[in-house]
Amino acid sequence: MKICILGVRYIATAGGMYAYERNIKERLEARGHTVHIIAPEVGKEHRNDKTVHKAWVFGFYPLDAFIRKIVFAFTSFRVLYLLHKQIKVDLVYAMGSYGLNALFIRKLLGIPVVNHAPFPSMYRLKSERGLKKWAYLFPLGLLEYPALRFADKIIILSEIFRNVIQELCPMDTNKIVTIPNGVDIPEQNPDIDCANIRNRYGIGVNTALYLYVGWVTKKKGVVDLLKAYRMVKNSDKKLIVVGAIDKELAGVEEKDNYEDALFTGYVSEREKEEFFRCADIFVFPSHSEGQPFTVLEAMSYGLPVIATRKDGMVDQVDDGKTGFLVSASNPRELAEKMGFIAGLDYKQMGVLSREKAKREFGWTDVIDKAIRVFEEVTGTLHYSIQSKKGFEVSLLKKRGG
Repeated sequence: MKICILGVRYIATAGGMYAYERNIKERLEARGHTVHIIAPEVGKEHRNDKTVHKAWVFGFYPLDAFIRKIVFAFTSFRVLYLLHKQIKVDLVYAMGSYGLNALFIRKLLGIPVVNHAPFPSMYRLKSERGLKKWAYLFPLGLLEYPALRFADKIIILSEIFRNVIQELCPMDTNKIVTIPNGVDIPEQNPDIDCANIRNRYGIGVNTALYLYVGWVTKKKGVVDLLKAYRMVKNSDKKLIVVGAIDKELAGVEEKDNYEDALFTGYVSEREKEEFFRCADIFVFPSHSEGQPFTVLEAMSYGLPVIATRKDGMVDQVDDGKTGFLVSASNPRELAEKMGFIAGLDYKQMGVLSREKAKREFGWTDVIDKAIRVFEEVTGTLHYSIQSKKGFEVSLLKKRGG
């Protein structure tokens, strides 16, 4: 199949949606499919990639995101039209409201559309309070309606989001398919010496090492985490906070009221792997979330996870078995669980966490499920055979052909 993804900023620092798009693209290409990306921004690392295209956008305060997505609907359609003339696109895979132009794609270009709705804005409105949040999310929710209404299929990360989509846009329930995020399960790496790595940061081998990886911002619960860490009674502890610091928390790493928490800022993939492999417990108290990749990464490295009882995270953590779920915006409850887990056999909880990641969130199964949806929508069958020389050959066949 020739697939075009209409997506968010295609930049390495853009977070989970970029990671999802990149993984989907690379893994579909490995299966023999051709995948193009059309995005409002493209990172310099992709600017020489002929399968990645930028669609010009603009916006202005206070409706910057809303305006940018409306503009993207027009500019991305033009890029898609020109691409379709060249390669005959079989399917458009749109990311949420970036698929606002689904009706025009289907009617004018005759291309079926699958929409990936990881974290609907109307759902976020139920959990994120405040006039500022409402002013930001409500207009985006209006754009999601046509994006979902005119898509052939909708992919959601968790069953939790099914009802809100049905409320926003009543439709046949069979049109909505649940496919979780995926993760690679890393093998053991003998080159990483955790004793030396811990020593580099002055952390003893018996110290309970808590880890947070992600954007360092209030909505990710970082302030709650820092308050909770200060309350944890265990004296032999360390918290490492990995990720770029948002401007609203600028200078937080210099404050002395968070004891000895270590802020690393943005790190390389190699350094991030070292932290995942050498930490004891992963903590991610986000206030609202679709289904965070960083939690799946922690699980894949065999870490027990403490996360909030919110959104797609309830599917990731088995409370009391692979970690703990706590209330959002509750530092005291978080502190209690951080202290409690340190006294348990958390290594065994980590083993179960890794097994769950492998069993329920492996990329192979995720891609298999996505391809089945794409085949149903396009009316094609995609399968592989072994050639006489041992090479895997990918074939496409029209249904009924």
